[in-house]
Amino acid sequence: MAKKSILQLNPNHVLVVDDEVDNLEFLKTLLQNHGYIAHSFLNAMDAVAFLNFTDKAINLILADIRMPSMDGNEFLPEVKKMPKYASTPFLFLSAINDRKVILDAYRAGAVDYITKPIDNEVFLAKIDALIQNFTMSEIKNNIILEGSESNLSIEEMITFCEQEKLNGFTFVQHEHLEGVFTFENGVLNDIQCDELADAEAFEKIRSWKKYSIFIVRGVFYPKTMTKYVQARLMSPI
Repeated sequence: MAKKSILQLNPNHVLVVDDEVDNLEFLKTLLQNHGYIAHSFLNAMDAVAFLNFTDKAINLILADIRMPSMDGNEFLPEVKKMPKYASTPFLFLSAINDRKVILDAYRAGAVDYITKPIDNEVFLAKIDALIQNFTMSEIKNNIILEGSESNLSIEEMITFCEQEKLNGFTFVQHEHLEGVFTFENGVLNDIQCDELADAEAFEKIRSWKKYSIFIVRGVFYPKTMTKYVQARLMSPI
């Protein structure tokens, strides 16, 4: 069986809470057909339990307002109390179109409030934008070192990541080519460059005479990282 490319890993994860079974299944299917991994719950208490114990990087939380046991207004502050998810975009999706309810949701920290019924295309575009902005910010905040061929060789990069016990990745940009090294607790797991992997990918990247290099803690999201690097290289500090 062929090894899965790093560039195919780490789809975005969305947590969805709605006490109506039909609504929940519809949202889950819509998100999964759009390429997201959807974690769905019929009540917010189960969602809180999931967030407390999961090792998944949740990129967006979507919840109804009116729910039994714990409603959306109670669920949101519970999420904000969790350091891991305090900055994760939280979006309300509700049939309630009341000005005070909507204002209260924004004041509590929701990034958006969408009323049902939804326009599927607009809804997905909004989700895409929120997640991209969130993951872009995460990358910016989690870069621990930038360099180039002039001050950081590929071998030095690997040594640095080992010493830092990095849980994350190194992204290497050379013209139109990209190389990725992933690390777990400082141990090099995978190397990817174009269609090459591991030793072949390492030799390809090592042969580059010029490159930019970014060492980042956290999860590797290919499209977002590429966009970040393109923007960064176009407007260097």
